[in-house]
Amino acid sequence: MIRIQKITALFCALALVVSSLGPYTYNARAAEFPVTSDDARLSREMAEKGSVKSTGTMTGAQQLQLGKKTQGQLVTGDDGQKYQITLKSSGQLEILLEGDTGKLAASLTDQNGKSWAPRRRLANGKQIYQLKKGVYYYEIQMAKNAKIPNAGLNYGITAIFKSAKAKFEDNNTRKKAAKVPLGREFYGHLAQNAATEYYTFTLDELNYFIFSLTTQITDYDPETFVVTLYNKDGKYISSWGNPDFVKYCEECGSVYSYANGDWWWDGEYGDYIGFSGILPAGTYYLGVSVETDKNGKVPVTARYGRFAALMNVYTPSVSVKLSHKQAEYTGKKIKAPKVTIKKDSKYAYLEKYDDRSPYLIKSMTAGVRGGSLKKIGKYKIVQNIWYNHPETGDDAYSYAIFTVTPVCGKVRRVSSKKSGEAQVSVKKDAQSDGYQIQIARDRKFKKSKRTINTKNLRATIKGLSPGKKYYVRVRNYKEVKTYYLETAIPENIYGRWSKTRTVVCK
Repeated sequence: MIRIQKITALFCALALVVSSLGPYTYNARAAEFPVTSDDARLSREMAEKGSVKSTGTMTGAQQLQLGKKTQGQLVTGDDGQKYQITLKSSGQLEILLEGDTGKLAASLTDQNGKSWAPRRRLANGKQIYQLKKGVYYYEIQMAKNAKIPNAGLNYGITAIFKSAKAKFEDNNTRKKAAKVPLGREFYGHLAQNAATEYYTFTLDELNYFIFSLTTQITDYDPETFVVTLYNKDGKYISSWGNPDFVKYCEECGSVYSYANGDWWWDGEYGDYIGFSGILPAGTYYLGVSVETDKNGKVPVTARYGRFAALMNVYTPSVSVKLSHKQAEYTGKKIKAPKVTIKKDSKYAYLEKYDDRSPYLIKSMTAGVRGGSLKKIGKYKIVQNIWYNHPETGDDAYSYAIFTVTPVCGKVRRVSSKKSGEAQVSVKKDAQSDGYQIQIARDRKFKKSKRTINTKNLRATIKGLSPGKKYYVRVRNYKEVKTYYLETAIPENIYGRWSKTRTVVCK
């Protein structure tokens, strides 16, 4: 179950995160306007006014010193002036162009020649970009139909960079996911050219996790960040976006909590995403990204910027232990394992959810009913006792997973009819959807191992070494959809491996 957590300890931790963010905050109430579609249109028009055509590398570009004002002049016949900006980390770039801006056209491009429009504009004319580290080019030209005075057109550029101090810089794909530090707050940054950050974590056993994220409030609208949970194969499990749990209070200049009806904290950071649940052992991925529209595109009003994150993993206050965790399908009801339920001594017994037994059997597999163990699938063995902490009021909840698997696979025949090939036939199982065949050069299936999944009873494996001995085994699998949280994930449930057969390849 996913829910916004009201845990005192977590609030304290988040308060520490907020208190540490001072150097990066902005006086949003006094100086910044919300992003609108007009801002995006204005940015495009600025680039179009000069018909700026970037070559990417922009040979001869002058290095722009951050934090210092650079003076320049356009003269008749000048095709534009180029400046190189080097960002050594991700963060916010502010550019203020001074002069007769009605006659100037400016654009910001990366090394690949792609243009990036400012995401926000301040009252003093500053253009705000959220960018990842790298080299960029700022180009100034005369606007279309504008005339340069005989004395030339003077301008000034001031570029200020505020590093997001992100703990990780290159975790913008799942393959480059960063290992999330547990119990320690850290900064991340969503840039216009890197709109997602990925993190990974591994649970050694069934555990309760909390991932909290706070984003900066820069106007009266919430940030558009989304946290998404994936399994080890990158399949979607669940997501949580901006809740109505907290919002900016225009009158009082603080964040209002709908959960308890009082003021949570003051300050610039306050939009809070609380993402939590109980997950079984395994490797998972978290993606923090900018919210997209129904077409999968980032809207022009999307927010980018720095966020503070904190993740903790807790052992549930109640443990559910099983004498064994799986059994093979028999076509009949399977006897439940012995269940042992232990609780933290701080939690008190209140009552049973019902009077049937100390535990309940709930199905995790789509199309499979709970209450008993019979069909192939995964089941939750859930405590049937309500435990409650007398001081905090927190409930204690946990479960264990029991799996009903297909029957053991069986190899009917294995032979080699052609050079470099092996033919394998398997026994049909009516309750399975397919068969996984493994072939290797050794009995432990470590050398030159090959694995194939097939829905056929016969398979030909090619590309083998002629004259060599191979070992073959098979197991049945069932295709299911499993609810770990609120979304069903397609996966295979495998039975036991068959006895090993051998064949000498022709």
